[in-house]
Amino acid sequence: MEKMTINQALQNTIQQHGPKKALSSKINGEYQSVSYNDLGDCVRDIALGLHQLGIKAGERVALLSENRAEWAFLDLGILALGAVNVPMYSTLTPEQVEYIANDSQAKVICVSNVKQLEKVRNNETDMPKLEKIVCFDMDKVEMGKEMISFDQVRDLGQMVENGAQIYKEVAESVKPDDMATIIYTSGTTGDPKGAMLTHNNFTSNVRAGLKVISVTHEDTLLSFLPLSHVFERMVGYYLAIYCGAEIAMQRVRLLWRTT
Repeated sequence: MEKMTINQALQNTIQQHGPKKALSSKINGEYQSVSYNDLGDCVRDIALGLHQLGIKAGERVALLSENRAEWAFLDLGILALGAVNVPMYSTLTPEQVEYIANDSQAKVICVSNVKQLEKVRNNETDMPKLEKIVCFDMDKVEMGKEMISFDQVRDLGQMVENGAQIYKEVAESVKPDDMATIIYTSGTTGDPKGAMLTHNNFTSNVRAGLKVISVTHEDTLLSFLPLSHVFERMVGYYLAIYCGAEIAMQRVRLLWRTT
């Protein structure tokens, strides 16, 4: 079977199962959902918004967040640009965040809330490569020159002229052997080490997994392990996207926009 990017897997599923539920999260006690069509629209807007911020293929964007819908939107948007997602556990200390940001040369860090933002701001001057911070929960965050909200990133993407065509060209230019992510070890025996994984590393493992477990577009997968870990990212997230299954996400605190 030919190699495939995560971008191709997503587009294939949108074509086959566009109206079907893609992501669901519990908001005020009830599950609310977004379709694969809506997921595709948001990923396109986020990718174009990041592109407007200067993110190019091969550059690193860090994600410091708990599991939530924005994590998936940003991850897929980063990958659509051919950029590299550097996921960070929400339990990391400010010193660990600084180390990983500098070692990976992250140009942008995306944070979920004020608690995670403080970890970045505590050592911001010691991260010379960092240019922008994207924050999801903005109600208690003061905007500055280096700060931008998730919604503002999406708004930037929506304002790009001929955005759909630009997005298509950029996403299709990404190759299966291009790097998709750098996942850092726990650092228990020294400084954390970054493991570099390609699009094909994920999609080939997804296809191998589907030979062992049966998952189809009629299934719902509960995602509760940290998406920063490679196992959950592959089995509870990319595998579901590949099949067109629904992903039910725990601990999501902010509802995404579908307009």
